[in-house]
Amino acid sequence: MSSPYPAGFFTIFVISMYLAGIPATLAESRSDLIKSLQAKLANEQLRQSASLSGQDRALICSYCHGSDGNSVKPDVPNLAGQNAVYLLEQIGRFARSERKDFVMNSLAREFSEEDQINLAIFYSGKKVKPARVDGQVAIRGKQTYQKNCKTCHGVKGLGSNQYARLAGQKRHYIEMTLKRFRASANNEVDKKRRSKIMESIASQLSDQQIQNLAAYVASLK
Repeated sequence: MSSPYPAGFFTIFVISMYLAGIPATLAESRSDLIKSLQAKLANEQLRQSASLSGQDRALICSYCHGSDGNSVKPDVPNLAGQNAVYLLEQIGRFARSERKDFVMNSLAREFSEEDQINLAIFYSGKKVKPARVDGQVAIRGKQTYQKNCKTCHGVKGLGSNQYARLAGQKRHYIEMTLKRFRASANNEVDKKRRSKIMESIASQLSDQQIQNLAAYVASLK
């Protein structure tokens, strides 16, 4: 059945809903940043230059996120292969303290807009290293994923500009994040991060389902 909505409607709708909660001047600034990032991605010479600059700036991030964006700590996410626009937006959210983390808030506030763009391009161009997991656990996790996650994060977990890539993400980080969303849904509010959609989904998952789901997405390439 064909959709009654014009092509691109849902992408525009999601962006509009996101920007609705941001002051007009800030929304315009972030829109300009995204356009600048996309322009660099579209030009190979500019992309390579931005990636080199991002690599240099990422030295300060490597203690946790690894030299190539593959995290060296189980509770810290992989950034390698993440969607560039999504990364740019998350750096901005940390800089504005919309996402709470003492280290990330402090670092992100020191990044210039150019730094933010270059970091997003650098990490998005790196290859994520999926984890080895128990095949049977992953199969059970796939069932949970297909039911609850694929609509936003994609059939293969590759995400989009608006939604995180989950494929190859750190297993423990996924478990920890889902449990935080679940706690917030149960009014055990975790101030680090809020999402009504994720809280609603996580509230329906048991510990075992979360473990299975985390194993599945961690194994994806």
